[in-house]
Amino acid sequence: MKRAALALLALFAISFGGAHALAAPQRSFNFLTTGNGYGFAVFDIGQNKLVRFLERPYRYLSPGADPHGTGIEARNLAYDVYFGARVGSSGAWMKDLPPSAVGYVDQTGTIQSVSTLAGVRIESDYFSPFGYDGNLMVMRIVVTNNSGAPTAVDVFANPNFHLGTATDPSAPGADGESITSAAGLFSETGPGGGAMVYLPVGGIDRADCSGTGFARVQAGQDLAGTPESCSGNDLTEVFQKSLGTLAPGQSASWGLAIAFAAGGNATAAQSAWTTFLAGRSIDQLFSDVQSEWQAWRKPPPAGLAPAELRVFRQAEAVLRMAQVREAWSSAPKHKARGMILASLPPGQWNIGWVRDATYAIVALTRLHHFAEAKLALDFFLDAEADKYQAYAGVPYRISVCRYFGDGQEESDWNADGPNIELDGWGLYLWAARTYLDASGDLAWLAETTRAGEPKYTVLRDLIAAPLAEHNLDTDGLVNPDTSIWESHWNRRKHYAYTSLAAARGLCDFSSIARSDGDSASAGSYAKTAASLPSAIRAHLVDGTGMLGGSVEGIAGGTYHDGAVLAGINWDLYPPGDPLVGATLDGLAKLKVASGGYMRNDDGLSSYDSSEWIMIDLQMAAAERRAGRVAQADALLGLVTAQGDANNDLLPELLNTDPSAGPIASYAGAVPMVGFGAAGYILALLDRSGAAPERRDCGQSAADGGVTDGGADGGTLPPKLAPGCGCALGGGPIPAPLALLFCGGLVALFALRHAVRGRGAGR
Repeated sequence: MKRAALALLALFAISFGGAHALAAPQRSFNFLTTGNGYGFAVFDIGQNKLVRFLERPYRYLSPGADPHGTGIEARNLAYDVYFGARVGSSGAWMKDLPPSAVGYVDQTGTIQSVSTLAGVRIESDYFSPFGYDGNLMVMRIVVTNNSGAPTAVDVFANPNFHLGTATDPSAPGADGESITSAAGLFSETGPGGGAMVYLPVGGIDRADCSGTGFARVQAGQDLAGTPESCSGNDLTEVFQKSLGTLAPGQSASWGLAIAFAAGGNATAAQSAWTTFLAGRSIDQLFSDVQSEWQAWRKPPPAGLAPAELRVFRQAEAVLRMAQVREAWSSAPKHKARGMILASLPPGQWNIGWVRDATYAIVALTRLHHFAEAKLALDFFLDAEADKYQAYAGVPYRISVCRYFGDGQEESDWNADGPNIELDGWGLYLWAARTYLDASGDLAWLAETTRAGEPKYTVLRDLIAAPLAEHNLDTDGLVNPDTSIWESHWNRRKHYAYTSLAAARGLCDFSSIARSDGDSASAGSYAKTAASLPSAIRAHLVDGTGMLGGSVEGIAGGTYHDGAVLAGINWDLYPPGDPLVGATLDGLAKLKVASGGYMRNDDGLSSYDSSEWIMIDLQMAAAERRAGRVAQADALLGLVTAQGDANNDLLPELLNTDPSAGPIASYAGAVPMVGFGAAGYILALLDRSGAAPERRDCGQSAADGGVTDGGADGGTLPPKLAPGCGCALGGGPIPAPLALLFCGGLVALFALRHAVRGRGAGR
């Protein structure tokens, strides 16, 4: 079965222009992340332990001494964290027992690893519960006696955190630490600031910070049990709980909650946890957390294959975990509430980029997660921007690049200057209109920002007007900027993507204005929006009729850019427009050895030449709109297969350089949020025709019948038959070959599910 499935996948690669057979996707990413909007904890599958616990969810807390620097980086407080067990006289730490199963529980934010010691099944769970308003992670151990004889079991926890000086925030020192124990409250502090708070769930029998605990557990011994309070370097409070003698088939459990109190108030953290726990056992808490995840979910589109459903549901969970939920405060400055990060850690882009967040907002909206979408839209209106007027030429509200964790604007400077990305202004208007249409929450426009401004006024005067009235060039395009691939100021160009985003966003603002009763603005912005696709056609199309990445790139001969696919997917050009087919054909130049597409042909770095998951997803959506259904399904199938092999998480990149590792192995930031999880959700929603976006400009006769250059209401893709989603005979690829490939994907997904299991469900 495996050979047949791989043969079909190879046949597909050769049949559709690949010069080589594709390797079957395999696990190349070995981390799992949990978070609740206040922090993140990261589990290393290879080491079977937690290796990260961030003091804040975002990478950079605030600006540093250098105004052009990346800022003050959040600390990773965890050295390592794991359970241990003693079964009879055999003791071991879980990090030393390879897991037989590991993954997310039902595609949530709960991590589960299963090991075996002396015939006893040992399950380790790690999760950050939503509903607890603070940076906290819970670890739960469940032991089941499968040995066939009564067995005495003790369990242990080793929460090794470093709160010393932090010359390197990713690995703070362990100097000057202090652990205190009083009335069941265990806390750890150090010169780095804040306090770790250890909160056993189900009591303890012994606690020991003497440094002998690690060796004692390995030797099958009890902890010394004293001292419980210590001062010195590199301290760890080790906990022990006896679960008694378990009969064959009997299970027992224990838990430990770990909180970080940024201000050092351990008592307040304990009080908040006691209120949240409300007397529940660790098993009841675990059950309630899983039930809460399922209650939060929205129904997926119909007709998803099993692997698609898993990747879709995990993408939905990633979107949720990526949103910052800290309380908003002007002093001290914490204005990140609602911010959506571009990646979860260990991906390095746990930073609030505008562009990534807008795709996430649209995905959340189309799933009807309206509360999260609204919170994200409000973040942008209440955060701090307007620092780069000298470049943007006018006051503005949406950042020209990204944000520090405290909500201040940041532009990612390098030797070529700042990033001034005007595409974010159009993207925000697109996201706002999508939310308003889907939710019907027109009252949002009349609400005020935290500064007391009506939101509609901000959208009109500080987002739409700066774009349409102050940043359109004489040729009708948006002024040169650094755009989607962040070329930096000295390399700015007339990028197609920025003008496409402006066309989409200004059209959407016209609809917003119409909804708010501002017919004058509605008509004006509809006409401006309609002029942009024509200007793009006049200045950004090459001699073959394809849409190029920039005016300057076309002039210089390097202009193949996957970003232009947005123009097709935003319905700025209808499927029958010759520009669409020419663009799709021309972008074949970007195909890479791993099976998908690189982002452009600039060739300036590995970023350019790697396969981009977001471009794969954009290409699949554009192919579908153009009627090339089999190609679209095949490309989407490859993305799904990669996620299916990697705990349903999607990366920023896939490797295309043999010297850097296996072809198609995960690269860049993982897991990605807007340019990963959101892109996948949108691709499947588009394929199914579920929750479509309206794409008209809210026009009326007063606007002279101006449209956005595409089909009113959007061009919805055809609904596909259930199964793997392959539409047969829908494009130039013969139906028998499409059927062959579709069957191969189904077989491959089924085989992967059978041989490696899904998650670590009990």
